[in-house]
Amino acid sequence: MKYEELYKDFISLFPDDKPFFDELCEKNAVDETDGTHIQFAFVVIPFIKRIIKESPEKTKRAFDFFEEMEKTGITDIQEVVDFTVLETLLNDEPYDFDIYVPYLGKETKEAAHAVARWFDVPY
Repeated sequence: MKYEELYKDFISLFPDDKPFFDELCEKNAVDETDGTHIQFAFVVIPFIKRIIKESPEKTKRAFDFFEEMEKTGITDIQEVVDFTVLETLLNDEPYDFDIYVPYLGKETKEAAHAVARWFDVPY
């Protein structure tokens, strides 16, 4: 797993959703020159918010990917999960992070608790 390829690796897990990713990229002016945090914030997060309501299987696949990112031990990769994915989902009004909890792995759950403490948000 390489930091520079995280977005490409993530969207490759969902080939049927390419039109959705493309639409979000166009809408938010996101392309391959943008940083990983931008790609995750403007494309991956809206995707997660959509699939949590539609597909437990896709949601599990996405959170398994986040778990693998946490397990790398590479700070840059872990920070994408911690400060782009988890912080955003934890701060999402009306604080419905509990809907994501069943999909968290051990490492991701620990990271979510740490992020919640750092930012003093409910979890």
